[in-house]
Amino acid sequence: LAQAEKELAEAEKKLREDHTTLRDKELRLASTEAERADKHDKCYGGQVTDPKELAALEQKIEELTALKDKLEEEILLLMDVVEEEENQVEQLRQRVQRMKEQVEDKKAHYRMETERLEREIADLQAQREELIGKIDATLLRTYEQLKQKLGGVAVAAVVDYTCTACHTAVPRDVADRIPNSEVPIRCENCHRILWR
Repeated sequence: LAQAEKELAEAEKKLREDHTTLRDKELRLASTEAERADKHDKCYGGQVTDPKELAALEQKIEELTALKDKLEEEILLLMDVVEEEENQVEQLRQRVQRMKEQVEDKKAHYRMETERLEREIADLQAQREELIGKIDATLLRTYEQLKQKLGGVAVAAVVDYTCTACHTAVPRDVADRIPNSEVPIRCENCHRILWR
């Protein structure tokens, strides 16, 4: 979104600059046409009788006509450029708007998911508090010490005879004893309590 907004800002700036250039050329064309018309009226209106002055006016009219033609051509080309830039700016605006909507959708989804997870955490903590009372104090102390020592994870699942925490193989006979053992069985490598 930031990149798209930057591209849009650059395209809008270029469009403004070209609009300004176009307006300047249109004003210059209007003043050139007005000056040309004034010189034409002066030259052919019977106001000038001196042949040198008449020749100078005719020369100036030719120069102004050439400048007028050049400005008209530049204006037509610039109008095409401006039209393309306006289309590009509109496409970029639509793209930015779509991205903003996507960002808002993602933010809304994130907020809903955060609220759901916070509720789930609260429920799980309530369940944990309820279950703590049923666990032997020595076992709970061992669990808490392991949890602190092992980065917050004191228990690991055994899947396909492998500890999912350290990915070390767990002997088949050890893994088979886990469900029925009165004493927690721990991984020989990472020392976490194992469960199946």
